[in-house]
Parts: sequence; C-alpha cells; structure tokens
Amino acid sequence: MATGVAVDASGEVVVTGSFTGTVNFGGGALSTPNTSADVFVVKYGGAGEHRWSKQLGGTMGDISGYVAVDDNGKPTSVPAFKPKNKAEEQRVREAQERRDARLQLSKKK
Repeated sequence: MATGVAVDASGEVVVTGSFTGTVNFGGGALSTPNTSADVFVVKYGGAGEHRWSKQLGGTMGDISGYVAVDDNGKPTSVPAFKPKNKAEEQRVREAQERRDARLQLSKKK
C-alpha cells in the first residue's frame, strides 16, 4: 500500500509504502523474508518508466510514512511508527523539527 508520493523538479515520481509477500514495480521482484511488512521506495521517470526500486526493513514489521525529494532529486523516506513513551515521542518531535528546519533552509537556497 502506498503511503507517500513526491515529484522531483524534472517530473520524476517517487512512491513509498509497505508490502508483504512479493511485489514487482518494474525492476524485478522484491520479497519479504517472512510475514512481516517491509518498506518499498520506487522511482519512475516522467513517462512512467521504472528507474529503480528499493526494499527497506528488518525482521519486524516496517511501515512507511511519507517521502520527500530534495532539490537534487534525492528522495528521503520517513518511516512511520508509534512512540512507546513520552521521551521517545519528544525525540521524534525534535527530529521532525530539525528536518523541517533543514527543508526550510534548502528552499531558501
């Protein structure tokens, strides 16, 4: 299931999401080693041609959050998870604030 889509300056599309089993986005099969979900990130050219696809994940279930593309076309996929406690929630919030500040700085360039 896709959870994020981004388009870079040249019109290429990056999609991220999670899957179980085997999927093929046009570049060959990606398979999860067990019944736990893994994250995928796939990039398509402006005409829909497959550029590349990646599988990310560990032995536990992994869930994709969203994807963003920087000015150089480099995608960043952010995993989604539920913080276990208030301290972890605070660390996630601080990391998101740092990320947002970096994105604002990159837009000013």
